[in-house]
Amino acid sequence: MKKLKVLFSLLVFSQLLFAQEYAPVSHYCYYRLDNYAGSRAVLYAMRGSQLIPLDTARVQLNAFVFSNIERYPVGMYRIRFDDSLFTELIFNNEDVVIEADARSILTSMLVKRSEENRLLFNYWGYALKVRDSIASVGFQKDKMYKTGRYSAKQMEAFDLKIEQLNDNLYNYIEDKAVSYPDLFAPVVLRSYLIPSYKQYLKDKDNQAYPSEKLFYLYHFFDNIDFSDARLLNTRIIYTAISDYMTTFAKPAKTAVYRDIIDRVMGLAKSNEAVYQYCVNLFIQAFENSIWEEVFVYVIDNYYLNSYVYNPQQGEYYKKKVATIKSLRLGKKIPDVILPDTSRNDVSLYSVKAKAKMLLIYSSDCSHCKEMMPDLQEIYEAYHSAGFEIYAIAIDDSSDVWLSEIRKENYKWVSVSDLKGLMSPVLDKYNVWMTPTMLMLDKNNIIVNKPRGVEDIHATLLQLLKMKH
Repeated sequence: MKKLKVLFSLLVFSQLLFAQEYAPVSHYCYYRLDNYAGSRAVLYAMRGSQLIPLDTARVQLNAFVFSNIERYPVGMYRIRFDDSLFTELIFNNEDVVIEADARSILTSMLVKRSEENRLLFNYWGYALKVRDSIASVGFQKDKMYKTGRYSAKQMEAFDLKIEQLNDNLYNYIEDKAVSYPDLFAPVVLRSYLIPSYKQYLKDKDNQAYPSEKLFYLYHFFDNIDFSDARLLNTRIIYTAISDYMTTFAKPAKTAVYRDIIDRVMGLAKSNEAVYQYCVNLFIQAFENSIWEEVFVYVIDNYYLNSYVYNPQQGEYYKKKVATIKSLRLGKKIPDVILPDTSRNDVSLYSVKAKAKMLLIYSSDCSHCKEMMPDLQEIYEAYHSAGFEIYAIAIDDSSDVWLSEIRKENYKWVSVSDLKGLMSPVLDKYNVWMTPTMLMLDKNNIIVNKPRGVEDIHATLLQLLKMKH
């Protein structure tokens, strides 16, 4: 019996050792913030443009503690103290112990534990000094230039000094990337750097571009590793794509947007999660916009070929794309039959006119109210020449709808199913905003989707063969 007890004790002890050896390590974030009068701090995850609240900590001896941070994926996080006071830092399966002064967080930041954040904030401190040096050299250059007493060689020396300072930032990050290959901070810091055309030209194998802007069109994302899904837990990819579109989507045309999307998706295909994120980002940007054909392009060429295809969502997008294609210029618009103010069914096709407008609006829509006086003037000016408006009200109250018609004395064809936002009309004509207008010829062919009063006038002059 004694031997059995000893054996049992050894088994229990060995199990405890095994449990300790393989138990997940619990990590925490300790943030001491001196000279801060607030009582709480909120931890947010950063996912593109989104800040997602995760946890709240109450102050204890000027410090805030967030426990079990190992449950969060590797990425950038934000600790917000009030509307204007916050710190962004990296979580990567390690304890984080930092101290700072609320009067100047960045300059007072002291990272006592966390290799990731020590590297991150050391860089920011170094970068501030380099930027100050660049500003100082730039000031000296401008000062000398204004005196008019300078030589080309002196100006070149100033430019060379600024270039060397910028190179120092690149070299600093590259050195850290080599020294700390397993850390996320160098990946983040490299992503912040805008590619340098001058550095690109230093490589004799690289050919010069006709312009520096063209270089950035092709190399804007050189410092961002799209195969690293950890970057999705930062603002980096979202901000870079937004900046790229702002810079190069000029002029704003469908073909230009398609080219930008192709370039981004060509990089994103290296990682399934990044690919899916970029697809969704472009869907959000173009789904409810005037750039319907760009949205169609994203769905047809990228969403339907995505790694994680959701059949239910896919059917929704397929139907939406089919609707948009049915409403392209030159297509015959789908007919609709709705009750008029006397509750008699009236078909869009039954309205005979040389030129028609399908107007979809709401009686309580402020934009519609602003537009209506102009539409009434246009109606009165062109009605006798063969123009008619078929106006569908997205309303759910008969009283409100009829009252608005009587009050404003709308003389065109007014119809509504009184189903409000549940009306099938919204999906039928891909209505994402009111007012929505489509110009039709006598055969109900869509000839224009006007964006303003002048556009309507021009279309009517053409359809009615009138002289300006």
